[in-house]
Amino acid sequence: MVMMIDPRQPWQNPANLRQVSELDLSSRAVSSVTKSSSDSAKSHAGGRHQQRRAGGGHPGRKRYSFKRELFQLWDTITTHCYRQMVQKDRSIWERLMWFFILVIEAAVLAAILNTAWIGFTSSPLITTLHDTLYPAQNVPFPAISLCNNNRISRTAAVRYAEVLARKDPDGRNVSYFLEQVRLLGKLYDFDYENLHQMTQFQEFLDVHDISNASGIFSAFEVLTKLQVFNPTEVPDITSGGVQEQFIHLGTETFIRVDAITINSEPDVRRYSKETRQCVFRNELLKYGGRYGRSNCVAACRIRSVVALCECVPFYMPTAAGVAGDRSLTVCNLQHIVCLNKYKIKWSTVITNIVDIPGLEKEMEESLYCPECLPSCTNTKYHISTSELPLIPTRRTGFSFTRGIEDVSEIAVVRIFFGQPETWMYKQDVASYWFEIFSNFGGMCGIMAGLSLISISENVYFVLRQFVLVALARFGGGRWWENRRRARHQRRLAVTMLE
Repeated sequence: MVMMIDPRQPWQNPANLRQVSELDLSSRAVSSVTKSSSDSAKSHAGGRHQQRRAGGGHPGRKRYSFKRELFQLWDTITTHCYRQMVQKDRSIWERLMWFFILVIEAAVLAAILNTAWIGFTSSPLITTLHDTLYPAQNVPFPAISLCNNNRISRTAAVRYAEVLARKDPDGRNVSYFLEQVRLLGKLYDFDYENLHQMTQFQEFLDVHDISNASGIFSAFEVLTKLQVFNPTEVPDITSGGVQEQFIHLGTETFIRVDAITINSEPDVRRYSKETRQCVFRNELLKYGGRYGRSNCVAACRIRSVVALCECVPFYMPTAAGVAGDRSLTVCNLQHIVCLNKYKIKWSTVITNIVDIPGLEKEMEESLYCPECLPSCTNTKYHISTSELPLIPTRRTGFSFTRGIEDVSEIAVVRIFFGQPETWMYKQDVASYWFEIFSNFGGMCGIMAGLSLISISENVYFVLRQFVLVALARFGGGRWWENRRRARHQRRLAVTMLE
C-alpha cells in the first residue's frame, strides 16, 4: 500500500513531522522526569514515613542532640586541647588524659586570675617619684609665724594686776594679783597645781572683770620661736606639717627650705576616700574654701572640747563656725579640771582604728577623726638652719643692722629655697582597665588559648542551642523544612533534564 504525501498539507509537511517528533520526545522526557521525580518523591516519602515510625521526629530533620552539638563545638573551637577529646581515632584513655589536663589547667588559671584580681583591688593606687626637677617657682612659699615663748607679756600682766588691785574691795596690792595672773597661763597647757586658788581667782574675775584678762595674751615682746607650715592650713603641731625653729637674739639665722610636692591625677577621684586615703582640696568645703588636714583636725578637736567640757579655748578662733548657732563659753579657770582630764586625748589624733596588741587603751583615749585624711595635693616642707653671731656693720649700702650699735636686742632671719628644683611625687591609678584586660587576656591565652574569637564561638554555641531547642519544642522549623524540600526537588529536576 502506497501512501501519498501532500506537502501542502501542514500535517504532512516533513519539517512539521520533525517538529512533532521532537515535541513527542520532549514530552516523553518530561514524562520520564516527572515519573522519576514521582518515584523519587515516593521513595523519599517512604523514607520519611519509615523515619517517622522509627524516630518519631519531624520528616526530613534530625532530632536535637546536645551531645552532638557540643562535640561539634569542641571539634571546631580554636581553644586548646578540646579537639583531642572528641576525635574518633583516640582511645578512651587518651580522652580522659586530655580531660584531666583541661581540669588542672582551668583550676590553675582560676587561681592565678583570682590572685591577680586581689592584687589589683587591694592596692588600686600607686605613688611614684614623677619629677626630680620640678621648678621651685611652682611651689608656694611656706607660711611663717613668729611666736613668743613667753605666753604672757609681763608688761601687760603688771598693767592688768594694777587694774585688779584698784577694783579689789579688800585692798590687796599689785604683787598679789600679779601672782594670780600667772595662773592664767595654765589655760595654754591645761595644767593646774592649786585648784582652790584658781577657783577663787576665777570667781573674783567673774565679779570684777568680765573680760577675763583677754588682753594680756596678745602682747609680743621677745621673738623666740619661728614656725614654717603650709600656707593653706592652720599651724597645728599635732596634725603634722609644722616645722619649728627657736631664734636667739643677737644672731643671724639662715633657714633653708626644701619642699616635696604630691599631686594626684583626676582619675584617682573615682575611688572612695577610704581607698585612696586622701581628700581633694575641693571635696570638703565645710572647713573653708580649700580642704586642709590641719584645718580638719582643729575643727575635730574643737567639737570634742565642746562636747566634753562645754567651752572653747580662747586661742581657737574657728570655734564659732564649728559650734553653729549654739552659745558657747570661753574656757576659764573653772574648766581647767575638765581640760586637764582630756588634754592627752586632744594631743593624739588618729584617722583609723588599728588593732595593735598592747595599745588598745591608747587607741580608746585618742581623738578619733576619721574624715581628716591627708590632702591629695599637698606640699611638705623641711627646714635646715645655721646660725651666726650678729655684729654691727659700717658698710655702705643696704644692711639690716646699719645704724644699730647694740645688736644684742635684735635678730635677723633669712628664709629661702635651698634649690631651684624640688621633687614631685604623683599618685595615680596602679592599673587602668585596658592594662587589667591585657594582663588577664595574656594569662588566659598562655594557659588555655582563650581569645575573643573563642569567646564568640561559645556565645554563638549558646545562642544556637536556644534556637534549636525552641524549634524542636514548638515546631517552628516546619516552614523552613518545606522550603528546603522544595529547593531539593527543583534541583533534582534540573539535574535530570541536563
